[in-house]
Formats: sequence, structure tokens, C-alpha cells
Amino acid sequence: MKKPELLAPAGDFEKLKIAIAYGADAVYAGVSHFSLRCHSGKEFNYETFAEAVKYAHNRDVKIYATVNGFPFNNQIKLVQNHIKKLADIGVDAMIISTLGVIKEAKNLAPDVDIHLSTQANVMNALDAEVYYDLGVKRIIVAREISLKDCEAIKSVIPELEIEIFVHGSMCFAYSGRCL
Repeated sequence: MKKPELLAPAGDFEKLKIAIAYGADAVYAGVSHFSLRCHSGKEFNYETFAEAVKYAHNRDVKIYATVNGFPFNNQIKLVQNHIKKLADIGVDAMIISTLGVIKEAKNLAPDVDIHLSTQANVMNALDAEVYYDLGVKRIIVAREISLKDCEAIKSVIPELEIEIFVHGSMCFAYSGRCL
């Protein structure tokens, strides 16, 4: 049986260091307004994110970049440049929410793994299979999913990695459908 990966959020460089010091196998963080992780203005910029990737990799820890925002048409060139920068920085994966951004990431950064954000709200094997066929390596399932439903997805797509939140939902509605 494969050992589960302990993945922790890292809102800034200090929090990343703490997560790693306490045993995280991987961390996730964001740069720019394309990440739903960014909200206080104290998060990473590209320079500090590159330092964080180097710091994590020197400790055999993976780093996943959240690109889980929902870009407008006038932001497409910006998100394309963002994907290229993250690939150049050396992230291990990008956590993405939308089909178009998945497509762009596969084209612009083919060597970077794609993880599907919980914002995509996958709760069944039908949806999981579509994303897997598009090249998604890991799905972060909706927080409301049952273990039985996760097992059903794995029975259909055994190669697919499934990530599950262990702390529960902070939303009052279904992930990705909050108003």
C-alpha cells in the first residue's frame, strides 16, 4: 500500500517553513490573483515563490501551485504567462479548477502535473474519468464526498490519485458552488 502524502497549505514563506518542519511531504501555495489562496497581500510573489520551491525541493518536499481562480477573457494572456512562470520556477504540480486552464497548462507546461481543485466539485466516477482523460493526475475531491464514493472512483480509475481534505468543509454550501 502506498504511504499517504501529508499535504499542508503554505500561505507565505514562514508558514511553508513551519509546515515542512512539522513533517509535510508537500505544500500548496499561490502566487497572484489566479490563486484562491491569495487574499491578504502578504503571500508569495514570483521571486519568493521561486525561493520557496528551492527551499522545499532541498528538503525533498513537493510544492504545488494553486491556479484555481476563474479567469475572465481579458485575463487569458495573463494566466498563460502565469502558467509559464510557474513551470520555469519548477513547481511539481498546478492545482487547477477550470477546463480551459487545464488545457492551457497541458500545452504550456507539459512536464508539470495537473491536480484538479476541489472547486471543480468532483463527486463521482463519471466526472473524474473526464478529467483523468484530459491529463489530470490527481483529483482533490469535493469535501462533501463519502469514502465509499472515493472508493468507487478508484475502482473505475485505479491510476488516478485522489486527495481528500481531512479537516472538513469551512463552507456553508457545496465546494465550488458557494454564493
